Amino acid sequence: MREPRPNPHRRRQRSARVGVEPKDDSLQWAAEHFPELLAKYQGTWILIRSHDVVDSSADSVELLQRAIGRGIKNPLMLWVETPPPTGLNVFLAYRG
Repeated sequence: MREPRPNPHRRRQRSARVGVEPKDDSLQWAAEHFPELLAKYQGTWILIRSHDVVDSSADSVELLQRAIGRGIKNPLMLWVETPPPTGLNVFLAYRG
């Protein structure tokens, strides 16, 4: 019995890229814990990593510089404020 030939048109799976942190679900975690984050960090930027608030600041540039200084390659920064009265939770997120 012959072995099947590889299909040249089949897409190869890409291996993990070097220097890229594995995907995490910190944004989902922030959405689930939004009431607690709002109570503690309203009106500030927060830096989230692995389901934890690592740092916060009123200045996004300063917080980004501190994230880079900590060696965080893909910082997740969120602005925390009271959602509009429509009931929608709107996040302004920066993912570097």
